[in-house]
Amino acid sequence: MRNLILKLIAQFFFIRPAKNRTYGDYEKLLTESGAAIEQRTNNASDLPENRQQLRHIIGIERWGVQRLKVCFGEPFNRDEYEAYAPAEDRSWPQLIADFKATRQETIALAKRFALEQPSSDVVEHNDFGPLNARTWLQYLYSHAAKEAKGLR
Repeated sequence: MRNLILKLIAQFFFIRPAKNRTYGDYEKLLTESGAAIEQRTNNASDLPENRQQLRHIIGIERWGVQRLKVCFGEPFNRDEYEAYAPAEDRSWPQLIADFKATRQETIALAKRFALEQPSSDVVEHNDFGPLNARTWLQYLYSHAAKEAKGLR
């Protein structure tokens, strides 16, 4: 039952939206949503729950970036996102800077996919199975946008 639910989630929220988008579209979407998230972080309070939420957003995005780099020859590691989250002692301004840097790396990867088009662009997601690069970018875009709504 869990696998069926995950397949439906992937289909409706990640796979279907990614089908009609280009890497250039993701460059634009990631840039715009990154700016919106930065604005949200600048307006949010420096609270433990906000720091935890932003650490989660950054950790997922860094983990996804590492998975996408597999398409360009980096080794695949079946790991979890927690290892990619910033340290718990990072200050709010440091976490905001971490998010900006991480998002810039994601945008750079979208550009790289548009230019290089590797022979394989499919990498496994721990829950959703094999996803192509555009679907991964949709996942990272939508995850961050959704989770940032929890910042207060």
